[in-house]
Amino acid sequence: MVKSLYKTLFAFFLLIPFSGMAQEEEFDQFLSEKPQKLEITDEMKEAERSYNEKILEQIAIHRKNGFEIYKEDRVALIAGQDRSVYITLEEGQWYHFVYVGDPHAGKISVNLFLEGVGDFVNDRLKPQQDGEFWSEFSFLCPQTGNYELSFFQRCPISRPLSYLTVFRRTSSAAGNL
Repeated sequence: MVKSLYKTLFAFFLLIPFSGMAQEEEFDQFLSEKPQKLEITDEMKEAERSYNEKILEQIAIHRKNGFEIYKEDRVALIAGQDRSVYITLEEGQWYHFVYVGDPHAGKISVNLFLEGVGDFVNDRLKPQQDGEFWSEFSFLCPQTGNYELSFFQRCPISRPLSYLTVFRRTSSAAGNL
């Protein structure tokens, strides 16, 4: 019995270096493969143009209506996976959220959530049916806290376009209500 255990351990330790060599060969092959070039089509260029125009349009509209940009950034998404970001909001402040998704998306979902309270906003879009690929909503913050914004896009593109702008009502504009 002891001899068979020694034989098993000897065979096991003898095979370890060979399995590592096989993994190294696979890794070297992976490194030597050239990445596939993505061919940019006219349809993709048009979608990106529409996306950029929608972002600039929404910024102009909401600045004109007395809002300032509180936060804005591209949201790195992978199609078919949820992504959450956290944002600190202050009680009594009026915020306006604009999320511009990918024009190719089949489904876009945006949720605003606060731990212990629940969902405040749950917006779902079907861009290919409605032609709208952005979501916007106003929010009068009931309590200061770190709010969770989650995003989801079902899209044929692995890294869909995704941009969030959060506006805050300026104090001078708020006094004009």
